[in-house]
Amino acid sequence: MSPWSEQDLARPTIYQALAQGLAYPSDEFMARAQDWQARLVEALEGVVLPVAQVTEALQAVNGDLQALQVEHTRLFINGVPHVLAPPYASVYIDGGQLFGRPAARALRAYQQAGLTLSAAAHALPDHLAVELEFMFYLGREGLEASEQGDVAQADLMRRRSAEFLSECLLPWAPAWRQRVEESAQLAFYPALARVIETWLSADSQFLANAT
Repeated sequence: MSPWSEQDLARPTIYQALAQGLAYPSDEFMARAQDWQARLVEALEGVVLPVAQVTEALQAVNGDLQALQVEHTRLFINGVPHVLAPPYASVYIDGGQLFGRPAARALRAYQQAGLTLSAAAHALPDHLAVELEFMFYLGREGLEASEQGDVAQADLMRRRSAEFLSECLLPWAPAWRQRVEESAQLAFYPALARVIETWLSADSQFLANAT
């Protein structure tokens, strides 16, 4: 096992921030938008990513919560005549069928880690934000294990991160990003989608070298 690095320390923050960016926009998110983007930019320091585009796109929204909510709904929840960029792996891997094999695969990974999906969340296992949150959880657990000197557990969290990333996120992130870019009317979500895709690829390479 390689020594834990600055990227190991930054990984949980990055995954959590990306998941928060995909959540339905709220008053709280808009009030803390500058803090959110500052955390993301700081955590991604040293990683070659188009993160500046997120900052510029968020500034262009200019605090218009309703416009961001309409765009989020149109792209990810209830577009007309169909959802334009569904954030579910099954749509891109199983030909449009919700809760397909990718959802079952993600659910098994959560269960193996001792986690269950909250019914109140109303989210399918292969929703992109849920999968990013799981990567946040694995990164955080790995850091805590490392701090406690539990090398075996820290190593396990790294391996699970690499496997989940390879099997559950990388296969469909490019197709989802393309849908977002083709369908968006505001710049925020295409910029966020590009950061997500680029980060997933960079993190996969990092984990391959670290495990």
